[in-house]
Amino acid sequence: MPTKPTEWRLRAEPPPLPADEIHVWHARLADLPCRRDWLDDAERARLDAATPTSDFCTSRSLLRYLLGYYLDCTPQAVPIVLEPGGKPALRANVLHFNLSHAGGQLLIAVARDLPLGIDCESPRPLRHAARIARRLFDADEHRAWEAGGRDLAHFFRLWTALEARQKCLGGGLFGQRPNDMPPACRTFDVAGLPACLAWQPASRRPRVCLWRWNGKL
Repeated sequence: MPTKPTEWRLRAEPPPLPADEIHVWHARLADLPCRRDWLDDAERARLDAATPTSDFCTSRSLLRYLLGYYLDCTPQAVPIVLEPGGKPALRANVLHFNLSHAGGQLLIAVARDLPLGIDCESPRPLRHAARIARRLFDADEHRAWEAGGRDLAHFFRLWTALEARQKCLGGGLFGQRPNDMPPACRTFDVAGLPACLAWQPASRRPRVCLWRWNGKL
């Protein structure tokens, strides 16, 4: 079920992160500064090529601040690398994280030892929703969409779950999907947008803590 607004609690800095918790952070991109001085060379190169540049820089600024706090290091020292599939990660997986932004909203998920994926989407008209559903949804997802009357809001809720699971696996939308036990999912509403958090293994039942950022960078 989608979260209630009262489940999101204001925090200006991260609390301790036990191994059995996932922390999900929400912030408005417009409320965040661009800390170019915190980015590494590869991120600065991406920033110079990004459109709009502010979304990438502000999201990476909060990400580096939060990860630095969890790791007890400066934001500049956070060792972000790209995995073979393009998923950002920390060197040696000292923490797991994932992030997503849409509609001016940013989500960041962090855990000690659980690979993560998170996605949020800004629903919009789609000319070829049925074609996309046939191509990318599995049989269960497609049946769920059909049973929901091909409702566009339902499409995007299924889509965020698919994106979150595939990001968790690190293979992208067209990557391999496990047949035995896919990542677990929890759906969210964030500022009226559908969102989903995924983790693996699905047999784990971590406590999910929802934090709304109200600090300063």
